[in-house]
Amino acid sequence: MRRLVLLIVGSLALAGVAVASSGGATQAQPRWVITDLGDGTAVAINNRGQIVIAQSGSIYLWQRGKRRDLGNLGRRSSEAFALNNRGQVVGRSETKRRHSETSMRDSEWQWHAFLWQDNNMRDLGTLGGDDSKAVDLNERGHVVGFAGTRAMDKYQVPIWRAFLWQDGKMRDLGTLGGRGSEATAINERGWIVGRADTKARDAAGDQIGHAFIWQNGKMRDLGTLGGPESIAYAINERGEVVGSADAESRSGSQNSHAFIWQNGKMRDLGTLGGDNSNAVAINDRGQVVGWAETKAEDDLGQHIAHAFLWEDGKMRDLGTLGGSASDAGAINEHGQVIGSADTRFNDRDGDPSDHAFVWEHNKMSDLGSLGGYSGASAINDSGQIVGSSTTKNRYEHAVLWTLKR
Repeated sequence: MRRLVLLIVGSLALAGVAVASSGGATQAQPRWVITDLGDGTAVAINNRGQIVIAQSGSIYLWQRGKRRDLGNLGRRSSEAFALNNRGQVVGRSETKRRHSETSMRDSEWQWHAFLWQDNNMRDLGTLGGDDSKAVDLNERGHVVGFAGTRAMDKYQVPIWRAFLWQDGKMRDLGTLGGRGSEATAINERGWIVGRADTKARDAAGDQIGHAFIWQNGKMRDLGTLGGPESIAYAINERGEVVGSADAESRSGSQNSHAFIWQNGKMRDLGTLGGDNSNAVAINDRGQVVGWAETKAEDDLGQHIAHAFLWEDGKMRDLGTLGGSASDAGAINEHGQVIGSADTRFNDRDGDPSDHAFVWEHNKMSDLGSLGGYSGASAINDSGQIVGSSTTKNRYEHAVLWTLKR
């Protein structure tokens, strides 16, 4: 299935200290155990039980209770975005190269895409510009992302292009007639999705982007839902693509709706009564998750969004944990969904306290926390979940949730 490697992962050998949540908002379901993995946020996990943890600009590979620093490309900071079952990690890292005078960047130093494997972080380079970013990879070690070129737009900002890195070379995937593009995901067939500029321009003269699928050396425009823009976020092994696309509402205003692209057509998944929705993940069974606005409004008159599961042609509201809002981020092959949701409790500042959840057997279960809020980022096909949680002292820790045996 399409992983969005941060989201769908494999079985895990447990290590560390199990922490039982108790009291008020930190009460987890009895059959879930939360394990504290130390400072940071767990962003990815694979079938070998390896976990990528981000902490204060550094990235670590956690295995059997120990952390290994993955290093950097010359300076202090690195970010990881995906991990495959071979233990390869991709992301971006700060280099010792300074940005060119014409490059408008907040940082003095260039950031380059990397591939980490065999205890070595490899600089994947750029497409002629200063920066690049790797966001996904498949089991063959083919890496996708986007990289800067030498060209500039009308604002003198470097133009980025989607890339595929394989066999030691970075390939520019092109555009849909415009100047820029970005890749967001790749499946095991090597099919790539993302967003690319078209020839069309908006009222301000800026290029309009469409979701694309790249297959067999060609980029295909997936279109929109009647509005100008779209973007693809995930693809499964059947070649089904999900994302969001602009659609015209009855009032004539511009809204964005979740879509699934299959059999050459883009289908509007709708909303939960509100104006907007977004699809972020899909499994090989064609089940889609994301968020969608409901009819309910908050104090500012904005529609409140809920996590959804779309299957068999219908969008299902997954609800909340007693509060008002929720958001789904991943689904595994058994249809288990994870994300975060408001509880009925408030934090110290009076804001809704978010907790990680798992939705299964037609029910949303609170995964609890280490004393504050929590969020889930990845789930495997055995139902093991990783993410982050704040402690009672408000420190953020990487965590692992497992079923109590």
